[in-house]
Amino acid sequence: MPERRWLELPDAKYVAAYPKDPRQDLGIDLMLRMGRRRIECIRAMISDMHYDAPEPYMYVDGKGHKRHNMPLAEGTDKKLFRYLDWRHKALMEVLNDHAKKVEAIDNLFIWTHGNKWGSYDPNKGTAWDKWITTPTSVQTGIYFTNHDLRRTFGRELYFTSKVDIAIIQSYYNHESMDMTMWYIGADQKRMSDAIRKLPF
Repeated sequence: MPERRWLELPDAKYVAAYPKDPRQDLGIDLMLRMGRRRIECIRAMISDMHYDAPEPYMYVDGKGHKRHNMPLAEGTDKKLFRYLDWRHKALMEVLNDHAKKVEAIDNLFIWTHGNKWGSYDPNKGTAWDKWITTPTSVQTGIYFTNHDLRRTFGRELYFTSKVDIAIIQSYYNHESMDMTMWYIGADQKRMSDAIRKLPF
């Protein structure tokens, strides 16, 4: 099994609250406060975001293209609206004010450079790292990867907020509870807690 890393709670709070550009802010939020994979963020479409529902949620196109819905974290809708405003302005500049073209582009996350735009490559993800994860890590002075943020989400739900492991498993869309427990380090914690209960 590969090494697992998480952010400590003070670092996670700092990264979440650190002032970021709208694209970074939403991208980091989806990974850290909603436990999304980088690929799920890259695949996300505007039509997947149901922020006007009574309980706002997003459709997630997960590993193996398993689709499920995920409630939006509190405040994610505000980050989404801020990002969509930035995205609209950036695309209007690139597409020379052709509003119909702008509205037809469903990819949630886009990049613009000069007079070009594009969606992030789901096979590489290097542009996502270049524009979202790496700059935020450098700006905050806290080293982390995309998956560190995702694991931190579940770990804090379990250890700090005491959320049931079965619910965290459903957030991650993991096939087994054992995988979720390993993922967030609950397996080791449970073993350590259990061994302390020895009567001799």
